[in-house]
Parts: sequence; C-alpha cells; structure tokens
Amino acid sequence: MAKAVVGALDALRDSAFVDEDPSRLSCVYVPSSAAYLSDLHKLRALMGAGERAVGLRLRVRGVDVLARRGPLVEVAVHDELAGYRIVDLTGRAIVTRAGRGPATWRVLLRRDAVGWRIAAVGPGGPA
Repeated sequence: MAKAVVGALDALRDSAFVDEDPSRLSCVYVPSSAAYLSDLHKLRALMGAGERAVGLRLRVRGVDVLARRGPLVEVAVHDELAGYRIVDLTGRAIVTRAGRGPATWRVLLRRDAVGWRIAAVGPGGPA
C-alpha cells in the first residue's frame, strides 16, 4: 500500500512540472508544508522563465513503513531520478539534467479528506 501511495504522489508531482500545473502540487503535499512551498516556488520559477521539464520521472524502488501515528505514517522511500531536460516554449533544450542513482528519503504522509499527501520530506540515509 505505501509504495503505491508514494508512487502515485511522485507521478502526480512529476506531472505538475511536466504539464506546468501548480494546482496538482496541492494534491501531492499538505499545502502549508515546506516541501509544498519549495516545489511551488521551483515550478513558478520555471513557468516565469518560459521553461518546463521534459522527461522528469522519479522511480520508486521501495518503501519501508517506519511509524504510524493516527493520520500520519512515516516512511523511508528508496528512489531514483531519471535524467530530464529543461526546455523553452519552442521545445529547445536549455539544459539537460543528469539523473541520480538510488537515494533514500524520510517522508511523512498525512491522510486527510483529499487522501494521502506529503507533510514533510527529509534525507533518509544511504539507499
């Protein structure tokens, strides 16, 4: 269950950047969270520059449940980021970003009326 939830949230986050749709981030994150505000700032900066991400995709390799407290679930997420491009309005590549290998993140998920959303993200140690 946790891997499917995290995978769906990551896919929705990726689509917000690829499709330039900041409203999707409020379905991914608790809106007052630092992670939400950080991604919202990044996406608005790209949009303001007339740029967008192409090929952005996180691959969730595994999820370990660390703790459960009421509507909160803390998980360790093991993922990889594929390489992607930042392109301008014509589709011309501005920069190509290399992917990164395996990484682990601590993620706090919160269940509310919307469903599962990310409340916090932090480093989680070696992958």
